[in-house]
Parts: sequence; structure tokens; C-alpha cells
Amino acid sequence: MGHKERRRAALRAKARAWDPMLPVDGKHARQHAAVAALLARRGLLPPGGPGEGGALVELGAGKGYLSAWLVLECCLAARAAGGAGGEGAEGGAPAAAAAPAPFGAIVLIDAAGHLGRKADRRLRAAPRLERVTADLRDVDLARLLGSD
Repeated sequence: MGHKERRRAALRAKARAWDPMLPVDGKHARQHAAVAALLARRGLLPPGGPGEGGALVELGAGKGYLSAWLVLECCLAARAAGGAGGEGAEGGAPAAAAAPAPFGAIVLIDAAGHLGRKADRRLRAAPRLERVTADLRDVDLARLLGSD
């Protein structure tokens, strides 16, 4: 097994450890991990506790699994730092549905409404979860987030 295959397998194993029901293939696991790492390096992921991180807005959200990955990444980082971080019911593994949400609001925006709601059950712990079915050019983020 080559380096790339081992890395993909490790990312899939990481995702499965967080949430066994999270459907992540090698390509998406790599993309989600890269986005999470980039956001973390730039200081754009919330530091830890429940609801401390403002809003997470995913444009072109589709099924919403990138948001689920980012919430899990934040919960894992908070847990590693000793903060509130999403202990799951079984064996201490974090589970998105059981974890306190690091974001105050999660807004998933997509034009195709029929793809949605796949990851929503993993994001229920957010104080506010909203799925918007609209063309991106028609979305007024300031009004949607309540910051007129």
C-alpha cells in the first residue's frame, strides 16, 4: 500500500471513529481534512466550547457533510485541549449528534433542495440549524444571519 492509499485509509478511519454512519470516501475525506486544516491554520475555526464560534455558512452545501466534518473537527480539537468537546455515548468517541455544537448557527445553502438533509441529524446540537434552498445570487446573508 502506497503513501497516498495509507493516508486515505487513515482519514477514512478517523471519520469512522468520529461517526460510524458518516459516509466518507477517500476523496471527500481528503478534501474535508484539507479545508479543516486550512481554516484552522488561518484561525477561522472556533476555539472550543458550545456556541462560541459565530456562524458556519456552507454555500453549495449539498448533503452538508463538509459542515458535519468541520463540527467534528472542532469538537475533537476542543476535546484534545480539555474543553467541552463532544463525548459520545459509547466509548468516549465523539459523535456529531451528541456533541455540543462549536458554532452558534449553521446555515446550509444549496439550490437543489432534494439533496439536503443527509447530514442534518449530525448537526442538530447547533443552537440554530437552517437549510436554505435558493440560488446563491438570491441569498441575502446579512438578513439571513440577522445582522442588518
